[in-house]
Amino acid sequence: MKEAAGEANMTVITIVLIGVVAAVGLLLVPRLMKNVKSKACCTDAGFFVSGRSCCDPAYGAACADSNHRMTLGSETMKKSPTFSACMAE
Repeated sequence: MKEAAGEANMTVITIVLIGVVAAVGLLLVPRLMKNVKSKACCTDAGFFVSGRSCCDPAYGAACADSNHRMTLGSETMKKSPTFSACMAE
């Protein structure tokens, strides 16, 4: 009887752990996919990614200056027809 109770407890623990791993995956995967897509669309639009910013190559190293930086998903990026079309796919 004690062996059956021990096996039942291990089964419950295993199911709970699988549920926790699945929940974490469900929370992280969509966010990661959106971030990867934004970066891909940035480079497809002719810009380059520096950290969390999509930068215009015309400004080069000045991308660190907030006046020349476009945060991924910002209004400036949304106005770019190439970027908008890419994100709509």
